[in-house]
Order: sequence, then structure tokens, then C-alpha cells
Amino acid sequence: MCWKEKTYKTFAKLSCGLSNKEYEEVIVNCQSAIERTKKEIDAYHTDVSEVKEFLNLLKMSWRDEI
Repeated sequence: MCWKEKTYKTFAKLSCGLSNKEYEEVIVNCQSAIERTKKEIDAYHTDVSEVKEFLNLLKMSWRDEI
């Protein structure tokens, strides 16, 4: 289930006390972190199938988030 952006913004304002500008900065920082981590995952090599599967699932979970 994916919430609408308005839900996240409302939560950020009411529960975290963030301004719209602060919220946008958090989103940009998270998107940047996801992109860096995807590159690190691609560069990481392992023979452990469980680790490979986990990393692939992690990347897939981020596919539609940015």
C-alpha cells in the first residue's frame, strides 16, 4: 500500500513539526540515498543466494518510490 503524498506531508507537519521546505529537503535526501545505495548494491558481490535475493528485493521495492 502506498500513501498519497498529501498524507506524508500532513504527517510531517503535524507529527514532526516540519515545514513544507523541510519536508521537500527530506524527500530529496532520501531519493539521493536510495540512488547511492542502489549503486552500492550493484557493486557488491556475494555468493550467498539469500543475500543476493534480499538485495534484489530491496532494489525492487524502491523501483516506484523515486
